[in-house]
Amino acid sequence: MHPSRSVLNTRVEHLRCNHTSGALNLALEAIDLAGAWKEAGMDLHVLAAQLERMHPAIAAVRNVGRLLLEDPPTAWRRLEDLARSLREGNQRIAAHLKALIAPAATIITLSNSSTVRHALISLRAANVFVMESLPGMEGRSMVQSVEKKLKVVGGRVQLIPDSVIGNVVPQVDCALVGIDTFDLSGAIYHKVGTLPLALCCRQFDKPLYAAGHSLKCVDGPLGAVPESDKPLSAQIFDLTPPQLITRIITEE
Repeated sequence: MHPSRSVLNTRVEHLRCNHTSGALNLALEAIDLAGAWKEAGMDLHVLAAQLERMHPAIAAVRNVGRLLLEDPPTAWRRLEDLARSLREGNQRIAAHLKALIAPAATIITLSNSSTVRHALISLRAANVFVMESLPGMEGRSMVQSVEKKLKVVGGRVQLIPDSVIGNVVPQVDCALVGIDTFDLSGAIYHKVGTLPLALCCRQFDKPLYAAGHSLKCVDGPLGAVPESDKPLSAQIFDLTPPQLITRIITEE
């Protein structure tokens, strides 16, 4: 039995209003929704247009919408390949990071990126400082996700107030953050607080690595953060310029 139009429209609204899942999971949800949309015989142009308008700071969702229409005869095979690449991407990114970050490193991060979670566990980080990540406090979820697994290998995870990064960055080997969107120059949109962290890393001569799937890349330059018209207390992304980022790591 095919899903009804009302069920699919409800799923679209759920995806549109989902501000807690990471970009990777949102992209996988968009791909699954596209499959259900096709199964129901609904117009793909309608779904693609909606995907391209939602989550303006998260390129992965918009790029799924564009893929739907680029070459319809091959779109479904490409989306299946993309879903597989997204699911395997964190493992590949962690392998690349092992060539950059020494074993048992001390690392600072923020928010709750699935890519960063996977990398911290794979790297067996000795000490991890996780910023609370106001206003959403995603840092707490990050700590809960990794502390038990790192404890097994002798690692320690500490939740810290965002305001103390100036005291913490001098103690770390590097910073590792996720990515919501990046452009070909190397600028990124990510959780608000990434820019202050990058500035601290520059001041104390610490590398800052940004990790995420290549689906998060856009062709044109990133401009002002899309939500810059919101009150400051409600903004959840910032823009970090390429000169503050040591390297962007993707699955490729």
